[in-house]
Amino acid sequence: MDLRIHNDILEYFSHIGPKYNPKATVDKSTQFSEFFDGFYVCLLVGLLFNLKKDPPPVSDTRDMMKKNFPNSYLGPVRSILISLLINNEIDNNLKRNATRVELSKFINRYLDDEPNSKLSSEACTAMVCYAWGGFQKIKKEYPDSPGNFQLFINNYVELINTYKKS
Repeated sequence: MDLRIHNDILEYFSHIGPKYNPKATVDKSTQFSEFFDGFYVCLLVGLLFNLKKDPPPVSDTRDMMKKNFPNSYLGPVRSILISLLINNEIDNNLKRNATRVELSKFINRYLDDEPNSKLSSEACTAMVCYAWGGFQKIKKEYPDSPGNFQLFINNYVELINTYKKS
């Protein structure tokens, strides 16, 4: 599976930024709206709260980039996302007393020789599942679509702070 973004994510964040959504209305009150990335936000929430949901039907999603990270995910951000993903997957799927060989084989299932992404198809699918889980968490806590970037960022910080308290 390629990296895909669910249409509900695009719709929910359509008033904040245009990334992946040509129909979005852009919040011109902040320069950050131009760079806002709903998939990334949902993925971080999904990884943080370890919310991996079944992937949505492909018909309900839009292709983001044919298995490659977008340019904004290159460099250190890419490495952090891959690390968080692999850490969650190890915690969820590998027994605590796994040998180095078992651990190495497991990690290699998520890595690929693709020069831009370094992600296997299995890793791309897992990222979509975590992003979908993160979106469901955001939507549960804040059912109404945020009208602007400032409102969303305040809600997002509040949501992240609930993790710190747990």
